[in-house]
Amino acid sequence: MHATRYSLNDRNDNAMLPRMIRPIASAALLLILTGPVPAPAPNRVSTTAGSVEGAVETDGLRVFKGVPFAAPPVGKLRWQPPQPPAK
Repeated sequence: MHATRYSLNDRNDNAMLPRMIRPIASAALLLILTGPVPAPAPNRVSTTAGSVEGAVETDGLRVFKGVPFAAPPVGKLRWQPPQPPAK
């Protein structure tokens, strides 16, 4: 039986080296370009009028409905400048 010796100078080994490096280099470049994954944002946020709870839609958009931005313009507040919301 004859043993075959391989070295880095063989033609086949030199052809294999770029094939092995490309996937590793591509994966490393992908990780570098994408960066760390941010933590999901909380669905409850604090405002000057108190905390407001939102929801995350299927496309990842955070939605906050019913945010109090002013007191309702009823009674004495009718036709007056906006007043801060009640807490």
